[in-house]
Amino acid sequence: MKSIKNSNTPWIFIVVSLICLVAYIGISIVQDSFNVGTLICMFILLIPIQTFLHIFFTYAISKDSFDALAGFDTNVEYDYLEVKKLLTQLDIQIGASSAVFAFLFCVTNLFAREFGRMNGILIFLFVAKFMFSILIENYKFADKIYLYEEDEKRSLKSMSLTMLFVGIFVFGMGILFYIFELKDIQNNTIPALKLAGLLLLGEGIATIAYFLESSRLKKWDILKVEYKTGLLYKICMVISIVTLCLMFIV
Repeated sequence: MKSIKNSNTPWIFIVVSLICLVAYIGISIVQDSFNVGTLICMFILLIPIQTFLHIFFTYAISKDSFDALAGFDTNVEYDYLEVKKLLTQLDIQIGASSAVFAFLFCVTNLFAREFGRMNGILIFLFVAKFMFSILIENYKFADKIYLYEEDEKRSLKSMSLTMLFVGIFVFGMGILFYIFELKDIQNNTIPALKLAGLLLLGEGIATIAYFLESSRLKKWDILKVEYKTGLLYKICMVISIVTLCLMFIV
C-alpha cells in the first residue's frame, strides 16, 4: 500500500483552540464572568473532538487500521490510498471547525454578551456543521474509495438515507432551540417537558425507520433489482417531521 502521512495542520487548530480556552479562563476570571458551561463546551471541542480524533485518524492512516471507522465494512473492497486521503480531509475539516467555534465561544462569552444566550445556538451550529461536513466529504470521495461500482452505488444510496436522517435531527434540534429562545421557556417546566417529549418521539421514529431501511439496503441485490426506498420508511419520516412540527403549537 502506498505510504501517505496525515497532515500536521490539525495541530495548529488544536493550539488555536487551546489559546482560546486559556484566554477565556484568564479574562473571564478577571471580568468576574466565568461560566462553567462555556468552559465545558470549549474543553469538549478541544479534547474529545479535536485532539482525540486527530490522534485516531493519524493512527488509522499510519497503521492501516480502519476497522474502528464508522461505516467501514471488511467485506467491501476499498482503495485504501483514497480512504487515507478522505481521513486527512475529514481531520482538517473537523480541526478547522472546532477552532472556529472555540474562538466564537470565547468571543461571544467575553465580549458579546449582549447577544444573550449564545452557547446553545453555537452548539447546535457546530453539531450541524460537524455532521454535514462528514457526509459531504464522504460523498465527494464516493467514486474514489470503492473499487467496485456496486459498492459505490450502495454507499451513495446509504448517504442519501443518512442525509435525510441527519436533516431531520438538525431540523428537530433547530425547532427546539428556536422555541426555547423565542418563548424563554425554562427547564423542568410543563412546556419544556412537552417539547422534549415531541422531540424524542419524532427523532425516535426517524431513527427506527433509518436503521430498518439501512438494514434493507444492505440486503439489496444490485445486479437483479433497482433499489426503491421502502414505503414504511417514507411514512415514518413524514410522521417524524409532522411530530416535530407539532412543537410549534405546544
